[in-house]
Amino acid sequence: MIMLKFNKYTKMILSKAVVIAVFMLVGMLAANQYTLYKKLGFMKSISDPNGQALRISQIYSSDEELKHQLDDLKQKRDELNDSAINNADLEKILSADEQKYSILTGKGVVKGEGIRIEINHTLVKTQLVDFVNALKNIGAEAISINEVRIINGTPIAQFENQPKYEIKVLGSKDTLYDATVRQGGAFDLIVNGSAEKVNNLVLPEAK
Repeated sequence: MIMLKFNKYTKMILSKAVVIAVFMLVGMLAANQYTLYKKLGFMKSISDPNGQALRISQIYSSDEELKHQLDDLKQKRDELNDSAINNADLEKILSADEQKYSILTGKGVVKGEGIRIEINHTLVKTQLVDFVNALKNIGAEAISINEVRIINGTPIAQFENQPKYEIKVLGSKDTLYDATVRQGGAFDLIVNGSAEKVNNLVLPEAK
């Protein structure tokens, strides 16, 4: 079986064409109905009973055929609409998966809400590892330290003993902020620091 693939513009055109065809068939049904009434004598008397019966039978058959065509067109219209809806859902899923992949692999710049953390003292490797893991556990979707994107395999030791740190954390800003600054939160792992909620964080691509 040959499967036809339509883009959203083609589907829009086909959908409109089906709707137009439906209205045309409805008009034809109405015209036939008018003719039927006329043939039956509502509009004009007919003197030939036998001929009238034949014409009524022909009109009825024509109406039935039009009704079948109308039903087929409605079904095709519904199928097109369902296909468009399903394609839209599929595009959303694929887009979400692509964004998730980009975040996990560090591919491309990522943007969104989150928190910005400033630490003005040195940290050793174990503190940095524990702090990054704590951020991941409280919902961090992406992390950068001093404009270096952190992904699986990033050597954390490169940040050890630096005089200060700017850490950007992408995710729910409210959840991340509360879980970081509260007593017993992530800040307890690094002695001290400050955090602020940000609506539009920009994290660099991993290198």
